[in-house]
Amino acid sequence: MGPVVQSVARMAAAWLELALIPVRQLHAGYESLRMHDALPPAGSLTSSSSTSTTTTSTSRTSSSTSSTSSSSTTSSTTSSSISSTTSTSSTSSSTSSSSTTSSSSTSTSQTTSSTSRTSSSSTSSTTTTTTTLLGAVVLPEELLGTKQGEVLAQSLETALVVATQSEPVYSTTTATGNVTAVKLERPTEEQGPTVLVLNRTRDTATPITVVLPPNLIGDLSSEGNVIMVVTEVTDEVARELPPETAGGDTVMVNSPIVELSFAREVSGEVALLEVSQAFDTINFTVVGRPPNPGERCAFFNSTTGSWSAMGTEIASQSSVNGQNLEAAWCKTTHTSMFAIVETIPFDVLWETSASKLNASGYVVVLAIVMVILCFGGVVHLDHDPKRAFLDPQSASYKKGQMKPMSFQCSRVITDGVQEVDTGSPTNAKVKKVLVKWDIEPQEMVEDLNDLRGFRRVMTDLGGPMREVVRVNTDQSHLSRVSSRKTTQQNVQQLQDVFGSMILDDDEEELGMRLSEPEEDVEDAGASLLIDIDEAIDIRQGTGVLTKEAYEHEEAVLYFSTSQQCYIPAKVEGPGTFEEDGMFPLYSLLVGVRAQLRERVPMQLLRAPLKEGVRVEAFSESLQKWVPALILKEPLRTVSHLSNYHIALDDPALADRERTPLWDMPLGRLRRRFEPGAKVLVYRGRDDGWVPATVAALTIESAPPQDVSLAPTSPREADPASPRAVTGATTLVPVTFPGTDSTVDMPSFQVREQADVLEL
Repeated sequence: MGPVVQSVARMAAAWLELALIPVRQLHAGYESLRMHDALPPAGSLTSSSSTSTTTTSTSRTSSSTSSTSSSSTTSSTTSSSISSTTSTSSTSSSTSSSSTTSSSSTSTSQTTSSTSRTSSSSTSSTTTTTTTLLGAVVLPEELLGTKQGEVLAQSLETALVVATQSEPVYSTTTATGNVTAVKLERPTEEQGPTVLVLNRTRDTATPITVVLPPNLIGDLSSEGNVIMVVTEVTDEVARELPPETAGGDTVMVNSPIVELSFAREVSGEVALLEVSQAFDTINFTVVGRPPNPGERCAFFNSTTGSWSAMGTEIASQSSVNGQNLEAAWCKTTHTSMFAIVETIPFDVLWETSASKLNASGYVVVLAIVMVILCFGGVVHLDHDPKRAFLDPQSASYKKGQMKPMSFQCSRVITDGVQEVDTGSPTNAKVKKVLVKWDIEPQEMVEDLNDLRGFRRVMTDLGGPMREVVRVNTDQSHLSRVSSRKTTQQNVQQLQDVFGSMILDDDEEELGMRLSEPEEDVEDAGASLLIDIDEAIDIRQGTGVLTKEAYEHEEAVLYFSTSQQCYIPAKVEGPGTFEEDGMFPLYSLLVGVRAQLRERVPMQLLRAPLKEGVRVEAFSESLQKWVPALILKEPLRTVSHLSNYHIALDDPALADRERTPLWDMPLGRLRRRFEPGAKVLVYRGRDDGWVPATVAALTIESAPPQDVSLAPTSPREADPASPRAVTGATTLVPVTFPGTDSTVDMPSFQVREQADVLEL
């Protein structure tokens, strides 16, 4: 063992020496970089900008007292873009160097005298910084050296360009993002809000819509011209912003970052304006989709270096020129960099900043691990030199490749079913967390099929079936009398057999129950032969058969407020009518795993989409909803990812998409009620489903998250006394047979009658 230990020690020393070499080099490089980029404590920064067409020059001087930098921008108004080129050199001695090319020149010099920052400021109460056409872009002190300051500097340079030209709009691409500057006209007293639609460079199908309150431009343009600047921040800049709030919560940015600012041009001078609205808000779209549960609008505060939602709101739709546009609308009272964010609700998430290792730490850990492996391998070979090595068996995914998967977590206040206020004290609220996996279902199924047959791999997509006990909640009066009569007879038989043995402490109570007058059940006759599941109800002395909205084991579509989509489900048992005039509640078996959902209101249920039903499908390529017709439904509709075979109504659109037939999942379909279509309307437990005709084109939207059940009878929607049901998002105008008046019925009370297809 002596020679072995000595050899191991020598190997460990050699490995450690090799490992420390990169550490020393890294430390030396870090010190050199720190000395190279250090700013003098007594100096100050002065920046200037000039505009040219062929020459770009940048100089930077470093000394013990001052630092001066300048940049120039080359602009082109014909292509609506700006490209900037910057070359920088730094010297710390008395020598100087220069280089010259055909298109640019660079010079470097050394300055030993001290300088001071020069800037000009406006006297306006709403101005924070001022720039001149012949001067420099001067930023507030709190923005110097920040990412927001870099973005704002590029925005002001674009404002300088648009101020010199006659065109009211100018767009360009800078190092920090795509910038669009717009000259704003002072509105008249009769005009309403100013609506601006700006094209995006990333997603041209969903432009940025900005709605400015009428008094904003008037207040800002008391003198001079007002320029609005909107910047789509690049992903490189967005990744450098800390993803956290001032309280330390982790933030997920779910949209592109948009910087919004205003500037004023007066006599050749451009000033950055600070906007602070007390009442009216500036509304603009961040993304073209409605916001998801848990998302909110927030801005990046450069002072604290964190995200904040102060002075901002988020909305799913806004009225623009008399139309409601659905999108993620951000409403703000000030200007900054905005995005749609989501705060992760888990307090146990690892803080990545505290768990990161620096480069030297990685090298040291690697060296220690290699020493341990070398020592262990030598000792193992010394003890058992003739031991054979076995090739272990392993199950690999596509030749050993790794399959990365990610997910998003969002907090849901209550369960979607329990969010509905049914007026019952048993309506308890259940908190839960929604986890969304970013996976492709079809690829995942193929991957699982490839892993079948390996040990420790089990695939069960169906899940265990849950046993459901059916309980009749709508028994008739005669059924309850019959059950009580049977119980009394059984107790009487026990008393006859065992005598007074069963009469102890409860003898008085039992005797009182036995002395109740017996009801003549035989007079009911055939009434007792009716099945309980038919839900006989005796009201005001008359037997009325309850007509269900959905029957037992009938397939329905259940809207999950947490996932914001419809999921196939199956009705389990009869409906429950808690009070007269209220809609029924149902128990459902939801999804692939047949999860039980109890007390689901009718407002969250829809009839399944059948062949011949008119719908609208969302086109990813067009980024809009297009009318279509369902040709074939899935054989087994057990998931919201099941595909429907549809045909487009517009032949020109079908030719453009190169195919008239699509396979579309349920999540990208919504119901469409066309004028003259025959439908069925649910009029309550007395009338059930009655025929009607659609009077006007109606597109159904998703139910809101705060659906509330009002004790409103469906019969109250008669033409004589129309009444809307609280919580309904879409009203379908229909006419009933025998009347010409139009009645607005909530969409959950309307089901389609499929067209007869001749294929």
